[in-house]
Amino acid sequence: MRKTVALLISFLCCFPLAAQDLYEQYIATYSDAAVAEMYRSGVPASITLAQGLLESGMGRSTLAVQANNHFGIKCHGWTGMKVYHDDDAKDECFRKYESVEDSYKDHSDFLRYKDRYKFLFDLEPTDYKGWCYGLKSAGYATDPSYANKLINIIEKYRLYEFDRPQTAASRNQAASRHQERKPRESASVRREIPESPSSMEKLRKADGFSFSLSREVYERNSVPCVLAFGGESYSSIAAEYELFLKEILRFNEEDADRELKPGELVYIRPKKNCSRKGLDKHICDADGENLRDISQRYGVKLKSILKMNGLEADSPLREGDVIKLRKK
Repeated sequence: MRKTVALLISFLCCFPLAAQDLYEQYIATYSDAAVAEMYRSGVPASITLAQGLLESGMGRSTLAVQANNHFGIKCHGWTGMKVYHDDDAKDECFRKYESVEDSYKDHSDFLRYKDRYKFLFDLEPTDYKGWCYGLKSAGYATDPSYANKLINIIEKYRLYEFDRPQTAASRNQAASRHQERKPRESASVRREIPESPSSMEKLRKADGFSFSLSREVYERNSVPCVLAFGGESYSSIAAEYELFLKEILRFNEEDADRELKPGELVYIRPKKNCSRKGLDKHICDADGENLRDISQRYGVKLKSILKMNGLEADSPLREGDVIKLRKK
């Protein structure tokens, strides 16, 4: 009997160790991908790894194995490969990827380019607790314990070490706590976290415009623009900035003069053919936006957006549709 109890205790004790080994194995396998995504998109590596571990069951869930989908992202306008899996409802559509790295990239873009998550990028990359609570408040998961589960994983496995500005040597030193590995980059390599998308979208004061003492001239995507006052029209703003009406209509891709809404953005120079790097795309929410709205928001010519996306000006947009703002 004593021998049986001892064997049972030994058997049960193996489970935590086996689970920990799987966590360590996952971190060692995908930490490079998570760090690469941090420098490409701004999503902290600790967040990517913790979410990947939790959402994919350490890479062993059905979605992870069959579809390389480590974050449970559903189709929502997806035009790539798909799989169907029971989740909140039966046979729901999920995205399928060629590789796990593709899943990581799509997860980063899902956060960076969807409006509800953009505020997260205003946090410091090392503020993993802020990110965890922010993901929960933004509706990423319905589990009330979701944020705490992520924080526990990050702290138990010291994933926050991957978030610190590092050279390749120091990053590999952090990774070696999980598995010995050969450095892949020169120890002198140092990269920067990209600017937050919400910061990049902010209007900035433009230099070289002093026509009016009562109105500030801003720039978006390096294109000068102003905010309309109540009762103004394209023609009144054109007159203020010594433009022809047809010019300002062309800059804003409008067919005719009209009264403008207070605070409406009006460009006084031609928009660009593409957005700034780091604002590569826009993921639509269910809020009735249209392609011209997107054109004005990012300072990109509507005709360029239509060409890049193979769309017509009146093409309807659905939640989850991805609108490219830059060529690859």
